[in-house]
Amino acid sequence: MSINADVTLKRLVYEISTWANAHGMIEAFGYGKYLETFAADETRKYPVFVVNCPNYNQDRWYFNYQIEIICLEWVFDDRGNRVPAASDTAQIIADFENTIRESNRWQSFSRIDTPFNSTKVDEYGADKADGWVATFTLKVKKQSGICDLTALMPEYDFENGPSPLQCQPVSIYEDDIFIENVASGGRFDYSTACDDSTVTVNGNLFGTIASGATGEVPVEYENGDPVGVITAGIVVVPNPVELIRIYNPPAYSGAADRGQDYDTYWRMLNNIGNYTQPMTGVAMRLEWGKYYLLHSSITIGNVFGNLQRWTGTTGGYLDWDTWYSSGKVTENYYDVNDVLTTRVLAFPDGLAVDHWIGGVVEINVTTFQDSWYDWLTLGAVKTIGSFTGFYLMSVPEMVTFGTWGDIILPYQSSPLFAWNNGAKLTADSYPASGANNAMIMQSYAHMTSAPKGNNNKAVFYKPIDINTILG
Repeated sequence: MSINADVTLKRLVYEISTWANAHGMIEAFGYGKYLETFAADETRKYPVFVVNCPNYNQDRWYFNYQIEIICLEWVFDDRGNRVPAASDTAQIIADFENTIRESNRWQSFSRIDTPFNSTKVDEYGADKADGWVATFTLKVKKQSGICDLTALMPEYDFENGPSPLQCQPVSIYEDDIFIENVASGGRFDYSTACDDSTVTVNGNLFGTIASGATGEVPVEYENGDPVGVITAGIVVVPNPVELIRIYNPPAYSGAADRGQDYDTYWRMLNNIGNYTQPMTGVAMRLEWGKYYLLHSSITIGNVFGNLQRWTGTTGGYLDWDTWYSSGKVTENYYDVNDVLTTRVLAFPDGLAVDHWIGGVVEINVTTFQDSWYDWLTLGAVKTIGSFTGFYLMSVPEMVTFGTWGDIILPYQSSPLFAWNNGAKLTADSYPASGANNAMIMQSYAHMTSAPKGNNNKAVFYKPIDINTILG
């Protein structure tokens, strides 16, 4: 068999091994059965990525390779990293699938014909590693042709065959009635009328089409307007109109004078965070009694598709309900696909997106203390993740982070907002206690004031137009 080297199994294994060696998380690659490939290798590193092709079939245009992937991570003796091991190996397999489906390099010679079916494996092999086994069918284009076969079989006549044998005539019958004798090498044409075809659309009767005829299936809105157009044989339907989310930025706190640039009064004068809300859309509101969840009636949720008030910038979140029901012990973090992960991976840049009031807030605060004046100046040039320019929260903004007696400040040992103990400065001046005093949030949502020159802790916040910035 002569097959172009670009599309042989050898090429396929080369492409997979090249991808695996380039992936930053994979430490070892192998081809074949896992237990045979690494049985004698006592120096192997993890994670490992092993590919096997137990069988294949072919059709006119493709070789259909049955691919099996085993991706494993070594698990500590105390099993403390089982969840990260499962998450990391699942991500590696997802990365490989996305590469095949989306990259031009793979699309030029192959395509996936079936879903990736992944099965969890635990304590696999001599090392008792954890991970996943994924199976799928990969269709690889045939590129061999008559030219390749001519070079391989120089003595074979591809133009002429042997002299035809003289065969006896063939008698044609229909329903046991003789019709005609057809001589050897001759031709007999036969036609008959077929029954009408019954056409159904989505399981419902549409109509009938006579034998040999064509039919049309109109697609239109209730008002009679056509839905989309046919382009290259494909019905192109317009994208649905996406509802815009309406957020709830807290009202201006009402400070009547300015203490310094970047405080609440300065933000008001410079229209910082005063975004024009859409006339129509879905109002983001909280579930009754749960200031960490959007209301269950909201159909489009936050920009990542769930009802979590706070998420990471990539969609990860904390399961607050489980934390509360466990007596504030169990901390379960999930990624945007609801896969169990870690706090660092769920909130990779140290920011939480607030899908209720609209903004981003830092979740990790140091024990560093400084004056009110210095905090405002530092925030203006501070960069966290992809965002630059932060502010101290106003009083109305800060009190949205909890309720009386159960605030999500560190005084209640919040797992997400690691703000450390101690009072937190706001961006509001408090002239009633003196021109140089600022408002401070104490525990249990209690507000007081303190001289602006005193050293205190602070939390940085940035109002953003989530509809525009995050979609």
